[in-house]
Amino acid sequence: MNILKTTFVQLLIIAGLNFSAYGNSELYRINVIEMEMPDGHRLYGTLYETKVAGPGVIMFPPCGADRWGYEKMAHLLANQGLNVLLVDLRGQDEFDREKITTGMMLQDFNAIVRTFKAGAKVTGDLGVLGASCSVDFAFRLAETNADIVAIAANSGTTDKHHKLLLTNRPGLSYLGIGSAKDEMMIKYSGDWKLVNAAGEVNDIRTYSNHPLSRSITYEQKGHANELFELDPKLEGEITQWFVEVLLNGSK
Repeated sequence: MNILKTTFVQLLIIAGLNFSAYGNSELYRINVIEMEMPDGHRLYGTLYETKVAGPGVIMFPPCGADRWGYEKMAHLLANQGLNVLLVDLRGQDEFDREKITTGMMLQDFNAIVRTFKAGAKVTGDLGVLGASCSVDFAFRLAETNADIVAIAANSGTTDKHHKLLLTNRPGLSYLGIGSAKDEMMIKYSGDWKLVNAAGEVNDIRTYSNHPLSRSITYEQKGHANELFELDPKLEGEITQWFVEVLLNGSK
């Protein structure tokens, strides 16, 4: 892991953000980091390290976006005592725009978790957030890491592997977020079917028996991080859900 920027002021200049609007530097520090994957590919991320050891949250952006869209929520989580790692997808960060390959490889997930634990005071349980295409990456991360006990899925489709994971891991909590007017075509048993994100998250929630699993749905149109503009309270709701699962120990 290579730390590219070590001061909060430097990071704010890059992100174009006003620190006073989001966080308290007495509680955590921020570094932009470079992570080397097993195949030599480098991913970039932003690490929010709390001063007291505790759980953490890994956040994947939607395809076509980068990690900066989670900056506000990362500050909210860190203010609550959670370590946070924002991770850009392959081919979609500011250093890697000309790459054709996008998304994640299976080998990336364990490397990301190892980097997170090595670079921050991460102890105990982990949570993960994915949006749109990266909902699948969030589930894959949980499949390969037993420390993941909370999955937040924003506007993504689901498959039988996701449902099986929730059924077989009763300690895994699920938060689904989606709009009834966010429609997509997906393939079920060889046939194409028109579904909407709200219906998808409500469906998969039924496969989880965790007492804190729930869904947040909207009638207005919006996809993935667009929902943060639609509902200014959503980032706070997601934050409080992670706090409840990871810090309050209600499993």
